This record gives sequence, C-alpha cells and structure tokens, in this order.
Amino acid sequence: MDFSEVISNAYTGRGILIGLSRQWMPIILYAVSGRSEASRMRKATILERDGIAYGVHIGPLDESDKDELRHYDAMLIDPERDFVVVTNGRHTNDLAKRYMTPKDKLGVWAMGYVLDKYGSEPDDYHTPRIAGASNWVHPHRATFGIKNFRKAVRVWHETLLENGTVFYLPTYTGSGSNPRDVVVNKNGEIYKLHMDGTTAQELAEELFHMMPKDLVVCTAAVAKESWSEGRKVAVRNLHGD
Repeated sequence: MDFSEVISNAYTGRGILIGLSRQWMPIILYAVSGRSEASRMRKATILERDGIAYGVHIGPLDESDKDELRHYDAMLIDPERDFVVVTNGRHTNDLAKRYMTPKDKLGVWAMGYVLDKYGSEPDDYHTPRIAGASNWVHPHRATFGIKNFRKAVRVWHETLLENGTVFYLPTYTGSGSNPRDVVVNKNGEIYKLHMDGTTAQELAEELFHMMPKDLVVCTAAVAKESWSEGRKVAVRNLHGD
C-alpha cells in the first residue's frame, strides 16, 4: 500500500522512513506532526560536533527543552561504523549506545531490549515507541521495531530493493472518518511511500510538503548523496530555521 494519500490527509503522529533514493543511495527520514499548540511549537535542529553533523534533535522554539515526550534526540549517527538510529523519543540515545557496537551489527537484540525497557508512552493513547536503524555496511537492509501497550515488542528487517521508495513506520495510521483523530498503529503496520528527492534537503522538503499543512511540525533526513561522500543531514521546520 502506498501511504501517500494517507500521509497527505490524516494525522499520522511521528514516523520513521528508511529506503533508497532514486539514485539507489540509502536514506533515512523522520517526520513529526502535531495537533495541539504545544506539539506544533517545536523544531528540528541538526546536532554538530567539530563542524560535522551527527544527529537531529526535536526541541522547543525557546530554550526550555524539558518535556521528555516532546523534546528528544530523534536521529543519531555513528560515522565510524556507518550506523544511523532513529526513534520517536528519548530512547534514541539508549539505542545508539547499545546498537552501535560490533557485537550487534544488525541491532535486533539491542532494539528489542530498548523498546521493551521503555514501553509505550505514558499518554492517553499509549502511543507506541518506534525505532529504526540502518547499517550502511549493508545498505539494502533496514531494521524496524515497535512497542505497543500490553503487546510484545516486535523487531524485524525490511529488504530495500526499490529505488525511490521508503518503508514508513508511523505511530498512528490516520482515520477515514476524521483526519485529525488518533488511530494508534497497534499492529505495527508498515507502508511504502514513493519519494523523488536525491539529496537530504530535497527529501526533507518533499516529506514536509506531503503532510497536512495544519498538522506538520518538522521533518529531518539523513542521506548518502553519492558513494564517494559522507552522509548529509537536513531539516525542514514549520517554525525557525
């Protein structure tokens, strides 16, 4: 199922996307949407160390950064081992520490352990914790995981063979009767989505403009733009740079 019609018209919460660009380069994206004013008053910021991007943080427009459910590192990169992890909450950092080791190259054990440890979010909807990882030593394979309320954690691999296509794991799946309703992704459904962009910035912009204008908050993308270059990181925000 192509998710483009759903993502363009309904509330899908937060989403992890991993796949291949039209140039067969590995790409990984993160999408944030929100219904309340507090949820929408956020932005994605590229994290840098010594001038090199190593991740993306979702934070407030001011400097408060105190809400653990809304403010967190969403994407982290290990340049030495070519790992990227992405999640919808503060479990990103825990997963990065455990996933980015030679002992667990595919990340199945680490992802399952971390998702089970944190459980679903403590909100009214029991929003699932989701996670994704890409080991670019094996660029045609991605790892996904989800932990729903009172359900066993699920971790699995997807094989990435279609250029210009990503696998998309959302926290919510949209409502046919009311686009703004919350419909939790209780079964860990994953969808395919076509994307035309080839650079990190093009992909972040493309994903941003796919989402409903009254719900989109920000998007982020990490991409190989050529095999000779390192990863590029880009964000697109409703508010701020």
